[in-house]
Amino acid sequence: GGLNDPDEACGLQDHDLWPTDCADAYRADDIEVLNSRLPRCSESFVASGTGSICLEVWKAPVLDENGELLGTVGFARDISERKRGEQALERSREQLAMLGRLQARFIRGESGEALFAAMLDILLDLAGASDGFIAEVMHDPRHEPQVNLLACRDTDWLGAHPELIDEALQADRSAQESGAVVASAALDGQPGERVCFAVMSDRRLVGLVGLEFPRALPDACCPGVQAAISTFGLILPAVRQHGGAAHGGTRQPRQESLHGQHVA
Repeated sequence: GGLNDPDEACGLQDHDLWPTDCADAYRADDIEVLNSRLPRCSESFVASGTGSICLEVWKAPVLDENGELLGTVGFARDISERKRGEQALERSREQLAMLGRLQARFIRGESGEALFAAMLDILLDLAGASDGFIAEVMHDPRHEPQVNLLACRDTDWLGAHPELIDEALQADRSAQESGAVVASAALDGQPGERVCFAVMSDRRLVGLVGLEFPRALPDACCPGVQAAISTFGLILPAVRQHGGAAHGGTRQPRQESLHGQHVA
């Protein structure tokens, strides 16, 4: 209700403290508790200055020594943080289930182009990222890694951020594990960052995932992102074996050497 001290609520009615719809609901709860003589717990969302908060409201009847009703007693507590955590967990479960279905789509023979586009969508959603790409890393006869773009959202990262790609390619022949951050750069004049994750196999860099975050990389997104990267690492060699990887979007296939030169 916007009060600074609980004592300030003394003598006030529900409609003095809460928006009309909330006050009406709380009154209805009171009546149900009085009629049933049973405790009641409910949740409600209330508008606040920064959006909305979720309140857990508990009420119980108050009886005298003769069992006669005197009124109700209760409390409300802010459980917004818990609800956000529950929603994030449910969302992660849904996305991980989508990863499982993605593998099933590959087994059924769906094209690499469709699979990689769907994979990127899942990664962006899991990470809360605003832009990104996925790519395979191939090795020419001289064993220099080259990047082949498979799917991207808004930006051609190979052309727009060559220094970041070159830094990421240094992970080849390293002890990095799949899902490790191998390159990052701050956004120009903004609080976010661009991050490249490695896809590794036997110490060779076989793929890259790039994600752009409007804020710093959140720790909470890492388990889901790493699970998605692991799935990408499983699908990628199988797609190569069954006819090669398709290229996402309408963009022509582009490769970039370790020195940032584009080749056909």
